[in-house]
Amino acid sequence: MTLPLLNEWLEKIMPFSPQGTNYPRSRGGTMPPGLPPRPGLVWKPETHRWIRPEDEDIREEKKQPRLDEIKSYVEDGGYAEIASKSEAALKELFPENIISTRMKEIGSILEKEKRPKYRGMTKEKAVERGFIAEDEDWDGMEYKYFTDIVGGRVSFDNAKQVSDAVKKIHEQAEKLGFRVTEDEDWINNKHPSGYYKRYHMLLETDTEDGKTVTMELQLGTVNQTKISNWAHDLLHKGGGDRPILTSNDRRSAFKYVTQMSELYAYHDGVEGAKNTYPADCVEVIRKFAGCLDVPES
Repeated sequence: MTLPLLNEWLEKIMPFSPQGTNYPRSRGGTMPPGLPPRPGLVWKPETHRWIRPEDEDIREEKKQPRLDEIKSYVEDGGYAEIASKSEAALKELFPENIISTRMKEIGSILEKEKRPKYRGMTKEKAVERGFIAEDEDWDGMEYKYFTDIVGGRVSFDNAKQVSDAVKKIHEQAEKLGFRVTEDEDWINNKHPSGYYKRYHMLLETDTEDGKTVTMELQLGTVNQTKISNWAHDLLHKGGGDRPILTSNDRRSAFKYVTQMSELYAYHDGVEGAKNTYPADCVEVIRKFAGCLDVPES
């Protein structure tokens, strides 16, 4: 993508605001101009589509029993207890770092269940991932197999600190009541997205009444966290805050954020990362991602 074309595209979507200002729609306005395509339709900004209100009510009514089931599972499973316990343990390990834990929202869990990646997961894959045994039935991925209902993040200044933190967690996990069950290094290994860089760990721990809960812990640099948040809000976020991008916009954005991720990795000290930007692109980067502290090329 040439610099003039990139500038033209930047003018359409504008920089992301960390204060929470919504992106402007790249197709303009909160709804399409003109009349609905058929009588009786109303515009739903959360999904950027025309809907029949009565059909939407029926869909919401059908979802409610599943939402109630998931809510009961989460409340009875001790997830809130583990979120609190995990945050205290992480603050004990890393008192000087930025730490956050969160519980996945019930609606987000249901939405994740419906994604083709999970709904269509084969039994062979489920057995390989350890979700079920060979002799068990399988009807697609369900909420009870998700390992990120409780999630945590710790941010560091550079890749060396992340590596040291991983070793520290392995050394002290037992003392803190955790069992490390999986490691995925997406800092030094390429993630399928092309731009995501963070170290993932799955930690098992027990509630006071003996239930076992798995949480997903993400370790990364402050820059990696910014890139991840920014790309998520621009490219993957659902609802009314998501910008409407054309397919060409999205392709350009993926290419752009991948290059930016590589630039940050270089400055974070990730082995093998390359400084991919020529000097004349630095001001464009700053304009596009005004919330990021873009290092000089």
